[in-house]
Amino acid sequence: MAKRTNDALGQIHMQIMWNRLIAVVEEQAQTLVRTAFSTSVREAGDLSAGVFDRKGRMLAQAVTGTPGHVNAMAEAVVHFLAKFPIDEMRPGDVFLTNDPWQTSGHLHDITFVTPTFRKGRAVALFANTTHVVDIGGRGFGPDAKEVYEEGLHIPIMHLFRAGKPNETLPPDLGSVGVATVPAPCTTPPVFAVPADAWATTTPSGGFAIFTIRAIRS
Repeated sequence: MAKRTNDALGQIHMQIMWNRLIAVVEEQAQTLVRTAFSTSVREAGDLSAGVFDRKGRMLAQAVTGTPGHVNAMAEAVVHFLAKFPIDEMRPGDVFLTNDPWQTSGHLHDITFVTPTFRKGRAVALFANTTHVVDIGGRGFGPDAKEVYEEGLHIPIMHLFRAGKPNETLPPDLGSVGVATVPAPCTTPPVFAVPADAWATTTPSGGFAIFTIRAIRS
């Protein structure tokens, strides 16, 4: 590929593949919008989606989304890799966090990361960051004296392990088969149902990536 980028055909080929890569992450973002219960995501596009290399460097981002979410997501993936090295990840793993110091800056934004595998080896990571309107706690405003009063604080952890729900999550949290909803959340469906959907949009990008390779071959 690199040897052909200087000739005209190589440049055309590169642009086609680049446009296809953007289309993959844009499809990921549009899936988030279509499945969102949160009005901030469904109506305002308050989200980001992207694909990353094995070192956590962002390769492409969706057109749909906000700069704040895109930039935060771009810096967040390396924190996931620091806790869960990519060579130790397994197919079906899904990770998440809303740690404000490692992702978007406040608890209402949750980042999901999923590895994509080829022949048993993790070759890329897909991520998305979405805004939920209710994360429990005191909500938006200056009333909270510390971050833990603002709502549920989720450290970097598994949502799914090898395709199975993380059973170590607290028993008083729950969604549609996955324990992710804070008990004091006033609008559980706004968080619960999308949490499962958000988790599935990241691996969907992996399937699309392999179609690019098939077309190229």
